[in-house]
Amino acid sequence: MTGTHVVIYAGILLLVGGLLALHRSITGEPGAALARLGFTAAMMGASIMSVSVVFEASFATKVLVDSWATAADKAIPFAVAEAVLLLSGSIFFWGFAIYGGVAPFLYGLAIALTDFYPRWLGWVAMVVGTGNALIGIVVFDQGITHHTMLLFVAFFIALNLWLQVMGVLMWRRASAATKSVEASSLAAMTAGTRDIARIA
Repeated sequence: MTGTHVVIYAGILLLVGGLLALHRSITGEPGAALARLGFTAAMMGASIMSVSVVFEASFATKVLVDSWATAADKAIPFAVAEAVLLLSGSIFFWGFAIYGGVAPFLYGLAIALTDFYPRWLGWVAMVVGTGNALIGIVVFDQGITHHTMLLFVAFFIALNLWLQVMGVLMWRRASAATKSVEASSLAAMTAGTRDIARIA
């Protein structure tokens, strides 16, 4: 396993963690149910993508390379290696269609139907999710091209920007909630002190 694969795994784990926090921050129906479904889709997609990463990171890839390097007729081991990589890529993009497409769409719908976050961010997530799902399905079915790769990069960047914005909003909401609890506790302590002073 290379450093690249470690970074990919870490990125997937962090994004899933962020989506878990977002899912827990959305309460009330039907938003909460849609967020739960979105998190389920994210976990499913992340699992499928992880299988693809395992394909590329395992020792089997090195075996394929060594077989190609030592073979007298390099056409056969090359064809086998190419088939394995194509299979790995197909699995990755199918998982991405769910992870980067279906999950954001469901989260976006949950946000658009609630008042916890700006509704326009929900619509953005639905557009980005739809784009990622279509890209993933097209690549899975027809293979990757220059144009689909450009679209994949663009929509993936858009997804990450959306997640960063949602992270900032969640942090602000958590900070505001903490301050509210602290203020309520202080008010209760002050009221209790006054009552004790009156009794005394």
